[in-house]
Amino acid sequence: MKKFYLALSGILLFSVLTTQAQLKKGSIQLGAEFGYSNQREDTESGIVDFKMHTLVFTPNFAFALKDNLLMGIDITYTSANNTIDPDKAIDLEGHGMGVFIRRYWPVAKRFYVFGQARLGVDFTTTNYPTSTAPVAELRSTSFSAGVYPGISFALTRSILLETGFNNLLAFTYTRNTVELQDHSETKNHGMNIGSSLKEGSNLNVGIRFLLGK
Repeated sequence: MKKFYLALSGILLFSVLTTQAQLKKGSIQLGAEFGYSNQREDTESGIVDFKMHTLVFTPNFAFALKDNLLMGIDITYTSANNTIDPDKAIDLEGHGMGVFIRRYWPVAKRFYVFGQARLGVDFTTTNYPTSTAPVAELRSTSFSAGVYPGISFALTRSILLETGFNNLLAFTYTRNTVELQDHSETKNHGMNIGSSLKEGSNLNVGIRFLLGK
């Protein structure tokens, strides 16, 4: 019996050490990413005056154009709110979609680094407190181009666990429609180049399933 367990342990260890995800040309990748970030502002006395929590869910689909090179589409859902002061409560809901190209580089058994370039469009609606803000609602349409580096771990031959910095560098053009408390509207637009590293604590993780050719 002892020999049996030793043999079984050896087989399992060998399978773990030799596991390598098959990112082959023609394969399909299905997955989802989950993002969280928070931003905070303090008063001069050090008291937290504003804290925004943001959750992002992004299912995605990709096709391998060649080994380790994929092209795909994704859909995003965003929800954010301020939980510190009810008089400054802000609620944001958004959705969008994008196209991306992602390249994987194997660096060790079961480990990859990847780089992703993405073009996307997002639609968001932000509601402000009626008691204090002159703005009642902000509706935004944003067009963006960004890069996303990260690392990937092959849990099995067909499952990847990933993490990275979404929109480490991004260019965004935004059109806004601002509705005031008196129901009048104004419109504006603007461009921005920024980084997710400047948006406070930021965490992005994902899982991807590979379907062989």
